[in-house]
Amino acid sequence: MIALVGIYQQLPIEVFGSLALALVYANSVLGIAFLYSSLLRGSMGATIATLLTIMLVFSVIEVSLILANIDPWFMHGYAGDSIASVYGIPFASAGMGMPGGMENRNPDPATSFFVMLGYFIVPFVLSIWLAKRKEML
Repeated sequence: MIALVGIYQQLPIEVFGSLALALVYANSVLGIAFLYSSLLRGSMGATIATLLTIMLVFSVIEVSLILANIDPWFMHGYAGDSIASVYGIPFASAGMGMPGGMENRNPDPATSFFVMLGYFIVPFVLSIWLAKRKEML
C-alpha cells in the first residue's frame, strides 16, 4: 500500500477489500492446518497434509466441477480468487463455454468472504473439539 501511494499518489479503495479477503483466506488455511494438526501426531505430517489438500485435492475437485459445468463457488481456491477479483480482473478457467475450453469467471467477493469464513470456522471448531477429546483420553 505504501508503494501504491509512492508511485501513484493515491490508494484505490479496492485495496482494503482485497486485504480483508486475503486475511480471511489466510485464516481459512490456518483452520485447515489446525484440523490436520489435531488429527495427526507430527507437525510435518500436518503441514504436508494441509499443502496437499489445498494445492492438490481442492484444485482437482474444482477443475472437475468446472469441466462438469458446475459453478464451484463453494470451493476454497475459487473463493480465494476473489482477492484479485475486487479489482475487476477476470480469471480464465478450464470450461466448455469458450473456444479453447477457457472461460472467464469472476467470483463474488461477498459470497467468497463467507465461504472462506466457513473454511476457517468449521475446521477450527472441529480441531478444538478433537484436541479436547484427545486430552480426555
